[in-house]
Amino acid sequence: MDAPSGFLSDFLAYTGSYHYPRHWCLACGMVLVGMATGAHSHLTYRAWPVRPLIHPVMIGDSGAGKGAVTDLMHRVRRLALPDL
Repeated sequence: MDAPSGFLSDFLAYTGSYHYPRHWCLACGMVLVGMATGAHSHLTYRAWPVRPLIHPVMIGDSGAGKGAVTDLMHRVRRLALPDL
């Protein structure tokens, strides 16, 4: 079965060449989706609306790459969403 395509899988592929934890990259990708859509969209999971993540909390040791992952996120944001 092929992997699903879309923005988040593309963003994970873009950040996959770095050594940062995948879940940090996924959280930053979800923040980008939240920035692009604001509070105007949601997915329905069972009976509940699920809105994109816009406020992640990344916990890790100093020097683990949290700042570098957010720098990658902002680089993509500047190119893809320059008006934000």
